[in-house]
Formats: sequence, structure tokens, C-alpha cells
Amino acid sequence: MMAATWIVDLWVKDAEVIMPDGSLRRIPPTAAQLRALNKLPDEFRTSKFQRGKRWRVVWHEHHDGKRRERGRSFTVKLDAEAYAAAMEEDIRVGR
Repeated sequence: MMAATWIVDLWVKDAEVIMPDGSLRRIPPTAAQLRALNKLPDEFRTSKFQRGKRWRVVWHEHHDGKRRERGRSFTVKLDAEAYAAAMEEDIRVGR
């Protein structure tokens, strides 16, 4: 079963690195880098870095045969996770 909701970090992204063989690879920041956001290298920062809310819960709604992406932003990841879990539960029980 695919996830009906997911959480996106609006401040941090994976860096794209060209490997010696010429292939492109996405490298996520390390846990240590994420703990020290002020020292996070620029290649991991999004254009929204440290501006606005950091976490976004995203889901798709289907109306009239069209799929529309919806979302809600949160300052704290724990709040985003709780909201996503509540939405998943609502979807499961058909609310």
C-alpha cells in the first residue's frame, strides 16, 4: 500500500554529486550536519532555508477525476507526524 500522506523537509535537501564514473548521485546530509543547521553546507540548503515553517505534510485529493496535491505546514516535526498519522487513520476508517 502506498503512503497516502508524507512529510517533506522544506529547509533541507539532498545534494547532487557527480561521481567519478560521470553518474549523478543524491547524497543526504549526515545526522551530525542536521543537528548543527547553522553550519549546514549550502549544497544541502533549500531556497526556503530557515524561513517560515520547516515541515510540510502532503497528500493527494481526488475530485471529479482529477488528482490535486494538498498540504499543511508545521514548525515542529512531531506536530507534522501527528497530523500525518491522524490523516492516515481517517483514510483507513473512511472518514
